Amino acid sequence: MTEIHRKDWGTKLEIQLKDQDGVVPLASAIELKIRLTNPDDEPMIRNLAIITPPGADGWTRYVFQKHELTPVGTWSGQVTALFPDGYWQSDIFTFEVGENLIEVGGWYSASASASPSPS
Repeated sequence: MTEIHRKDWGTKLEIQLKDQDGVVPLASAIELKIRLTNPDDEPMIRNLAIITPPGADGWTRYVFQKHELTPVGTWSGQVTALFPDGYWQSDIFTFEVGENLIEVGGWYSASASASPSPS
């Protein structure tokens, strides 16, 4: 996974669903959700999309929207899938949301200080 930072949006979280038998085929899935919990223990439930329909390879995707990726820290997630013959939950996984450089007027800038050079 690439780095994820606070206030990112359009960032894709791609997860391949597997169980003890291998890839979980998604063609018959009625519902695919991702449950995320941020470092403040605030839950977020979103729909997952199948990347390559009909989903034989088990790959899913969620694209983060504006203002979702706050706060900074360790996030946890779990995928749930509803099928005609049962309900499946993935292992719980974690990922980090990192800080950015200092925000200045809508753009980001590094903060630096320098000592005067000797005369």
